[in-house]
Parts: sequence; structure tokens; C-alpha cells
Amino acid sequence: MTLRVLHDHGAVERRLRRDPVLHLYELGDLDPFFVEHAVFFGLDDAVALLYLGYATPALLCHGSPGDDAVVALLRALHPVLPRRFHAHLPPGVAHALAPWHGDDHGPYQKMRWAHPAAVTDVHDHEVVPLSATDEAETQAFYDRVYPEHFFAPRTLALGGAVGVRRHGRLVAAAGVHVLSDAQRVASLGNIAVDPAHRRQGLGRRITAALCRQLAPRVDTLALNVRADNDAARACYRQLGFVDHAHFHEWTFAHP
Repeated sequence: MTLRVLHDHGAVERRLRRDPVLHLYELGDLDPFFVEHAVFFGLDDAVALLYLGYATPALLCHGSPGDDAVVALLRALHPVLPRRFHAHLPPGVAHALAPWHGDDHGPYQKMRWAHPAAVTDVHDHEVVPLSATDEAETQAFYDRVYPEHFFAPRTLALGGAVGVRRHGRLVAAAGVHVLSDAQRVASLGNIAVDPAHRRQGLGRRITAALCRQLAPRVDTLALNVRADNDAARACYRQLGFVDHAHFHEWTFAHP
């Protein structure tokens, strides 16, 4: 088989929707706002997305661990890959990107929201929606308590964020990494609580409130969490999330 650029986005979507949780980010990048920066590649039955809208491009290529089709696709991509890029890959396939040097940022778990009733009794009397007028405050909050965040101000305008204020100060916030009304998908992210207000259930409450807020807009709601973050995974299970797939986050650079 020959590597192909997939121009028929309708056909790409049908392939991705065989497992919309595994491919949630790719589906999100089919949204009209993002798709101009998205290049989809196919080889046999495997699909990869190279997203060029970031300062450092991102490669998303999901499948089962050690998937031979994914390995073949990654090798075929060598001529089109940038010298440096981030990647989400299944376990056991990164060797296919040699001679790029890979920095493995660790194993992650995709979790899907399977039991919406689990958030029914989680109260949210302090939780408020965050909007575009809260951009500076929200940015400062994440810079202060979650420096490794990936906060996109656009999510505020989309209605994809909530927070808790105490004494006029933002002390907890939850948002999305992906939100597409066109594709009806969302992935939670940037869930953070000020250290002085932890162990009070705020993370659970803002996550539950955001799930309820997004539920009418999406058919697939999921999140990514480090596989070794047992406390976070336990919290998400209590809110109706279940394990779906493993992957690794990488940064690759050509020597």
C-alpha cells in the first residue's frame, strides 16, 4: 500500500468514528475552526493526523499496542514529518520513528464518560461558568497553580470552562482540550485546584459540573489522564468515567 493524503474528510470521519473515544482529538480537528491546519494520512486501515496549527506540530496516530499497521504508517510518514513534533502513540510503536529521537512523557489513559447518572448528586452551588471576560483571571490562575497547562482562551468563548471563586479569587477551574459542536465531541482538560483549597472535593465538583454543562452538546465525552495518577483516576471513576485505551505522549526531534 502507498501512503495517501486523505482529502475526503467525510470518509476520514467515518473511519475515525469506528472508535470515537480513541480518535476524539482527530474528530475535534475536523471541526471547521481547526481543519485547515489538519492533514490526514492513510496507509491500509491506519490513519494519522499531522496538526500544523501549533508552534510545534502534533502527530496523532492511535491503534492497539504494537499495531503493525500503525508501525507501517509511521515509517511511511518519514518524508513528511517535521524535525520536531509532539505525538500521541499506542505503546510499542515509537521505534518506527527512528532516526527521530523520542522523549517519552509517560503512559496515559483515555477514559470515556459512560455513566452520566454518577454526577447527578454532586452539588455545584459554588461552581460558575467562565466566559471570555474571565480570560486574564483564568490565564493567571493556571500559570500560578498548573504551570504545565494547555489553556486555550477560545474555550472560554465556547462555553467550555467552569470555576469556583472564594473571596473574589479563582481557586479551581476545569476546561476542555477539545470541544466541537459540529462533531459533538469534547475532551476535558486543565482541571486544577489551588493547593490551599485541595482535599475539599472541589476537583470532583467542577468536573461534575462541566460534564453536566457539556452533556447536551456532545455524544462523546472523554479525558486523558496519566496512567500513574491513581487519585485522579479514582475521582474520574466516581464521576462515571471508565478506562478505554492506553497511549504515550512523546516529543520527537531529528538529530
